[in-house]
Amino acid sequence: MKSKLNILKVVSILVLFACLICIKACGGSSDETTVTDVDNDGWSVEAGDCNDNNASIHPEAEEIPDDGMDQDCDGSDLLSFYVDADGDEYGDPANYVVGTTAPDGYVDNADDCDDTDADIHPGADEICADDVDQDCDGEADEGCDTYYLDADGDGYGDADVSVIESLQPTGYVVNSDDCDDSNANVNPGEEEVCDGGDNDCDGSSDTGCNTYYLDADGDGYGSQNDSIVSLTLPDGYVNNPYDCDDEDAEINPDGTEICNDNIDQNCNGQIDEGCLQVPADYSTIQSAINAASSSDVVYVDSGTYNETID
Repeated sequence: MKSKLNILKVVSILVLFACLICIKACGGSSDETTVTDVDNDGWSVEAGDCNDNNASIHPEAEEIPDDGMDQDCDGSDLLSFYVDADGDEYGDPANYVVGTTAPDGYVDNADDCDDTDADIHPGADEICADDVDQDCDGEADEGCDTYYLDADGDGYGDADVSVIESLQPTGYVVNSDDCDDSNANVNPGEEEVCDGGDNDCDGSSDTGCNTYYLDADGDGYGSQNDSIVSLTLPDGYVNNPYDCDDEDAEINPDGTEICNDNIDQNCNGQIDEGCLQVPADYSTIQSAINAASSSDVVYVDSGTYNETID
């Protein structure tokens, strides 16, 4: 009886030892689990964290639209879609929804600057002179210039007739410098002609023109009755009108007065001035001499005079 009990003890010890060996060989208890949470956001990779290096990304994070990141680990990013009320494929930045796909009437851009007009959007042609920004670049009428009508074809435009266009129209120029667009000979490129008009458009008529007088007798004095207006002095003309007889070179402001000929040789408007005539002006020669100045001439008519001359 006693030997049987000893045998049972030995068997029990061997069975327990074998079980311990089996547990060790099998790696311990089957209830042990490895958990990884590198960013300490409370979510492990095993539990669904799709980026364990960023604590703001996990299954319960709030999704941020349009940033290209999947914050809530649902496999996609939220996107903004904008109302396209005018159907020009450009959206209204002030009117949008957030989702994963665009609803009908929505687009994925916010580039329209006027969603009530299908002709206004990026890429539209700019229309000049309407003060509207058709192409949504922030500027109205850019690329537009003012052109002026050149009716006479001289290359200079009329300041009173203009258009605003993106391309230069036929018959128009970029300047407004013409002062007479009905005459091709009047513009800033013309030389002034002494005709009473402003040929070079400098604001003055006959600029540089002077009046010159015919000097027919060549005495250096011109006739006030025969003149021309010119930019330069013509041959046979002088710049004064002081000759009172342009057919006689001895008659001019420098001429010497000849007494008793009834002619104004020095053109001062007087005849025979400085001439003291005897007996027409003075009864005696002596009285004429006494009245004469140094430049005067005493003219004595022929006859007999009984007097003593000092």
